[in-house]
Amino acid sequence: MKRRSNFLLYAVTLLLSYSDASHRGPPVHHAVHTFFNNGITSGLLRSTLAVHKQLRRKVAEVQDVRLTLPTKKQLRQKLQASSLGVYYGLTPQNTRHTPSTKRTIALRDTMIETLQEIKSMRKELELLRQEIHNLKQGEAGTAPSQGDQQLSVLARRKELQREFEGVGEQVEQWAEEMLFGPDDDNWTEVQCSRVLRGAINKDGRTRAFIRWMKDSRGPRFANPKDDREYPCIKIYSTIDAPLEEVCLYLSQEQHMGDYNDLIDKYRDLQEITPSSKVCLGETPQILFIKPRQLISFCHHRWLRDGTEVVVNQACDKFEDTPATAYAFRGATYISKDPGDPERTRIALIAHANPGNDVPGWACKTAVNALAPIEPFKLFHKINTAVTNCRPQLARDLKEICQVGSGGRSSRPGGLSMLGYACFWPNGGGLCESSSNETISPPQIGAESDGPIKLGEEKERDTADSETDGQRQLVGAE
Repeated sequence: MKRRSNFLLYAVTLLLSYSDASHRGPPVHHAVHTFFNNGITSGLLRSTLAVHKQLRRKVAEVQDVRLTLPTKKQLRQKLQASSLGVYYGLTPQNTRHTPSTKRTIALRDTMIETLQEIKSMRKELELLRQEIHNLKQGEAGTAPSQGDQQLSVLARRKELQREFEGVGEQVEQWAEEMLFGPDDDNWTEVQCSRVLRGAINKDGRTRAFIRWMKDSRGPRFANPKDDREYPCIKIYSTIDAPLEEVCLYLSQEQHMGDYNDLIDKYRDLQEITPSSKVCLGETPQILFIKPRQLISFCHHRWLRDGTEVVVNQACDKFEDTPATAYAFRGATYISKDPGDPERTRIALIAHANPGNDVPGWACKTAVNALAPIEPFKLFHKINTAVTNCRPQLARDLKEICQVGSGGRSSRPGGLSMLGYACFWPNGGGLCESSSNETISPPQIGAESDGPIKLGEEKERDTADSETDGQRQLVGAE
């Protein structure tokens, strides 16, 4: 039965082939007719069955072949965004992100450079405008003569000197009130660190007080929109050396790094008078506060009893040099110890802003960490260094003239303190007894008739004695 079905299958196949190929011509028609008329021989049947078996075997082999298609997950992995560029010649190796070695320019740096360029362009335009104005006046016959121009420059310089001298007077009066005025409950005493107390303040020679206050430069120089409060510290200490030796040691620039760790570099920007100048101080990184630049106006003079007074006030900028921190106001009084002429008393006050980019909480954190250490360490180092250098200082004092011409002392002055450094190696500070003196604090009496040598005792009137005694007593307390 199975063979018959196979035979019928092939017969039908041949008939279909005949019907499809009947148009091909007589040979095909004759072959089909012969097949049906003569019957199917056994050999043909066997060959047909053999072909059929081979076809079925091949069909079975073909059915065993399976086509494996990738799953959706595999297709999704192959079609990731990072591999789509393969069709365009891009591979993950040559499209991998490599970090750039070039320093990214911050917006702050760009703005600073832009401001500097604008300032330089403004100066050039101002010079060009002045030159055009002079040319027009020259054509009209009204150009100022060279002598008049020199007089104008001298007049501007004199005006600048008077302005800065007035600033020095105001700062000194402010410092006198803060250091030697009535007691104020707003001051809080700072205790030396317990860990370092035995090393840097064993005998309690140094005392420090702190308060928080707004910009002390007054309405003319302070920013009226700045309502923040900044730390102000005042310090009283005693040095085991005479006044002259202490002043000489502090006035020598090479000793700055031996006692002051808060000033890394310094340089003079402009000399205003022989006793005043504008200086630039650079601080190292202190805790998390980055290095800073402080521009300060500094002034020094000598009082009648030999006391050296150095005052400073912050400047926002000087020409193209901006300030990134501000020593608002400060003063240092170096005077004799009334109870022991072989000892020296130092009273210091400093009001500073570590930078407008430092938040208030960060400023307080830094002050709380540094206040119990730095003031005491500063004066401990000064006392140790001066004591070790006393023989050399005594020899140097013999070669120094106490009072120079014009009421100015030829004695070197200056020092490096909290936030600034200024030195006058050739002297130039005004003596209080000079008739040319323009600055006199309210606590000091009238000037004497003639100059006296620094360190030389002279008779004073009753009011002066009481005032000086009160200042020394406050410093001792």
